[in-house]
Amino acid sequence: MKKTFFFAAMLICSAASAQVNTKYDITGDGSVNSADVVAIYNYIINGDPEPGPGPDDYYDANQDGHKGSSHLVYGNRTGDIEGTPWKFEQWYSGGNTSMTYYDNGTFKASWYNVSEYQCRVGYYYNSNGIDRNSKLFTGDYRYTKSGSAQYGYIGAYGWTKEPLVEFYIVDDWWGNKPIEGAHGTKIGEYTVDGATYTILATAMMNMPTIDGQGNFLKICSVRETARQEGHIDISAHFAKWDEIMQGQAEEIHSSAGGTTSWNLEVGNNLVYVTLQSEVGGNANGSIDYTYFNMTAKDAK
Repeated sequence: MKKTFFFAAMLICSAASAQVNTKYDITGDGSVNSADVVAIYNYIINGDPEPGPGPDDYYDANQDGHKGSSHLVYGNRTGDIEGTPWKFEQWYSGGNTSMTYYDNGTFKASWYNVSEYQCRVGYYYNSNGIDRNSKLFTGDYRYTKSGSAQYGYIGAYGWTKEPLVEFYIVDDWWGNKPIEGAHGTKIGEYTVDGATYTILATAMMNMPTIDGQGNFLKICSVRETARQEGHIDISAHFAKWDEIMQGQAEEIHSSAGGTTSWNLEVGNNLVYVTLQSEVGGNANGSIDYTYFNMTAKDAK
């Protein structure tokens, strides 16, 4: 029995320096550690059920590279990625586009002369959303990009309700870095995943929403320096937003011009959260996510 445990421990520890979320990350916490050793030990020795989180909590994206069948997407469309808890979505206005997703959630896209383009993969819930504090959301990615655009955001993206909020966690960008003024009013800074993010807020007036035309708050958390691979602790960003935005009224930039008073608060009901690329302004280019993984573990 000791030999078996030692073998399991050596097997797991040999992967400790490997890409996060390998098959040895049994507990799905993004690292290989003693908890994974215990899980395999109990499985081999004690006859426990095969270890590993359920499909709603964690999915192994098979490390780098596009895996499985490719699926070409044309037009504005949302659909399931079979065998995973994720959905894909492509939306654009003007020009020509295409998106290809793979069975392991990786995806790539290209666009030509578009006014606006969005491609993304992630968790989609019902129209009422779920309690965003009931899950611990993370995202891991690696991609390459080419082309140009007047503006664009790459990172995490989603919507909440009650109140209605469109949110971005911007790890990279097209064109110039989003800054205070053109992209909103600065309302704070914080540190997550070892990097500083600046929160920019805009009151979007009579603009398209997930519920039709209306008014809503747009939040952009912009990373100090851009990157094209990494880990996003999305729920940690939620927690920082809750600390900084507690429903207080502040004068912020308005899409209609000037400023307006707005109660700063992120909705509790999460409708969807994704990893995405968004570009706009006569944009031409491509992006290729060769590594993708998102988790939504139950909060304890």
